[in-house]
Amino acid sequence: MKRFLKILIITMFLMVVFNVQNVSATTWSRISKKTVKIDKDLKASVFFSVDKTECWINKLTVNKNCNKVKIPKKIEGAKVTRILYESREDIGVINNIFGKEYSTDEGGIYKNNVNIREIILPDSISQIGKLSFAGLAGLEKIQLPQNLKEIEERTFFACKNLRTVSISKATEKIDFTSFYQCNSLQQINVSKDNNKYKVLKGFIVSKDGSKLYHWSVYTENIVIPSSVKELGKHALDTHRSHYVNLKLSVEKGNLYYASKNNCLYEKETGKLVAAQASIRKEVHIPKEVKILPAKVIWGTPAFTDIYISQTTRKWYAGWIVGISLDSEGTIHIEGNEMPKLCGKFKHTIMPVGKYYQVNKVLEKKLIQYMKKENHFVLKKGKRIYCG
Repeated sequence: MKRFLKILIITMFLMVVFNVQNVSATTWSRISKKTVKIDKDLKASVFFSVDKTECWINKLTVNKNCNKVKIPKKIEGAKVTRILYESREDIGVINNIFGKEYSTDEGGIYKNNVNIREIILPDSISQIGKLSFAGLAGLEKIQLPQNLKEIEERTFFACKNLRTVSISKATEKIDFTSFYQCNSLQQINVSKDNNKYKVLKGFIVSKDGSKLYHWSVYTENIVIPSSVKELGKHALDTHRSHYVNLKLSVEKGNLYYASKNNCLYEKETGKLVAAQASIRKEVHIPKEVKILPAKVIWGTPAFTDIYISQTTRKWYAGWIVGISLDSEGTIHIEGNEMPKLCGKFKHTIMPVGKYYQVNKVLEKKLIQYMKKENHFVLKKGKRIYCG
């Protein structure tokens, strides 16, 4: 009986005191949560650590006309170290720090608290949770903490008026989806004392310059530096929503990448990395490209025509993801042979619901393939529609 009571007491204690996401050694008391008035326009829902030395802002509530949010370094004597809404990600519910739920619905997280123009955060904060400031459509300026270690997923998502962001020396990790749909963002600065990132020729790169993570300054003329031999997952992604007529090239002396026809590809493998449409909204994939891989960065959201060279033989599922062809847009394939369909999900590689234009020899092979895959084919002049 005594053993049972001991286990019960320990269990109850663990239910009261919890450690969130293992981001630090600090333990937080759930029963300590309280709402604190910061100033006349701002209230904060706060958790306190068991020893009362630290606090974590779980939610902010502002008056409708509030245009400036300033978080103090301490609340009731406890140092503010975290800003993080306690979302239910296990059921797909994520909220920003004002409690607005993230969704693809324009009426959801988009355009919330539109009067907030400026946010000032104390240097005591080391963690800001994902989506914390998402959808603050009026936000123009934010002062990030000097001790911030990570910028998490979509932190500033859809902050359409945010113009500049400065990364401190302490920041060790940046999820560059943080800047999706920040259409007014012009510059991301990085402290010269940062040990992981630096700015090189308009880009955020690794300290040795070998990996390109993201742009630092928005430009219509993207020139990949000669030292770069690896592109990060989101290296060029957010250019798509900002400029329409980007020019894509590689600095002389780069051993790993080359460009032609506004297309970026790997020198060694011939794998297409990125493609940008011409003023006529056409993409011309050059003969140097041998592979259409599973992920390609397509620069302009809407194309009218894609021209694929006959030397581009290997196609992988997913290559077309991110392209929005006009309703009359056409995929042009050169040569007499069907491409080699590689990897998994081969049946998804040849797009359906699209127009194709090919020569007579390839047309027969394409129609035969589409019918074998149970797709219908319609002739329309020189083109065929596969649906």
